[in-house]
Amino acid sequence: MTGSELIAYTRTLLADSTEPYLWSDDFLLTALQEAERLFCMRTHLNVVEESVTTAADSSTYALPENTLKVVFAHIDDTPVDRLTAPSSTVYLRSARGKPTGYVTGFPTRNVTFYPTPDAAYIVDLIIAALPEEGFGASDDPVVPAEWQLLLADFAAHKALITNDVDGNNVGTATTFMQRWELGVLEAKRMDYLLRTSPRAPLRSWTGGKR
Repeated sequence: MTGSELIAYTRTLLADSTEPYLWSDDFLLTALQEAERLFCMRTHLNVVEESVTTAADSSTYALPENTLKVVFAHIDDTPVDRLTAPSSTVYLRSARGKPTGYVTGFPTRNVTFYPTPDAAYIVDLIIAALPEEGFGASDDPVVPAEWQLLLADFAAHKALITNDVDGNNVGTATTFMQRWELGVLEAKRMDYLLRTSPRAPLRSWTGGKR
């Protein structure tokens, strides 16, 4: 759905279909853009591809400003592992060679490879990211199509908690926030289910004997 379509849908939720509107298009679009950013932050469903070209004896490289998390990294289809324990990098800090692991900063603005590269390698990254900029009236949000209507619930909540004497409605605003929260959780749950392979059947350790 485009920004204009989401604004119209949000107005339907708010019963704000008669001009002059209680909330302007600009206000609702800003609220929808905020919802898009929050959805991406909490679900990591917006993924993009980036590449980093290493240089000899240089281990740390800048990532795009909108990076949330490096989801996967590989060199020539060989995975580069994410190192989670600080101690795992100690013995690699003085080593040189083809990178086999990486760590990221916090906030995630750079990536450090271990061992320190000894040459130029192209490291392909899959990154969970924020949208580079908010979507406009004629644009689609980066949120997957099946979850785009959820943005309107957040926008409706924002509208109803504004200090407008005619539009303020905290009770209904709470309902929209609850729908938003449940929707985000469901999006994360569905993404996990779709990404996770079915469990393999386990053989009985008794060999079928009781």
